[in-house]
Amino acid sequence: MGQPQKKSGELNLITRLSQKIGQVSWLSDSEHVIFSIPADSENIVKIAELDDRDQRNTVDFIKIKSPEFRYDSKTDEIYFSENKNFYGVSLK
Repeated sequence: MGQPQKKSGELNLITRLSQKIGQVSWLSDSEHVIFSIPADSENIVKIAELDDRDQRNTVDFIKIKSPEFRYDSKTDEIYFSENKNFYGVSLK
C-alpha cells in the first residue's frame, strides 16, 4: 500500500487547471493518475502523483494530436493513433 494512507471516500485535490480535463486513468501502481488536457492543436498527456505530503509532482509526459489515448495497466503503456499510424509508449 502506498504512502500516505488515505481513508475510503476521502477527497483530495490533485490539480487545478484552466483547461478542461479529458481522459483520466489510474496507473498500475495506484499512486499516480494519467490525464489529458487540450493545448492548441494537440493534447498534453500528464502524469500526477497522489502523494500530497510535500509539493505534488505533475509532469507533461507526451504531446499527441489524437484526442484520445488508452492506458494498458498490464503492459504499462499508453496507446494512441495519429495520421493513420498506431503508437505505443512505455511508462517503464
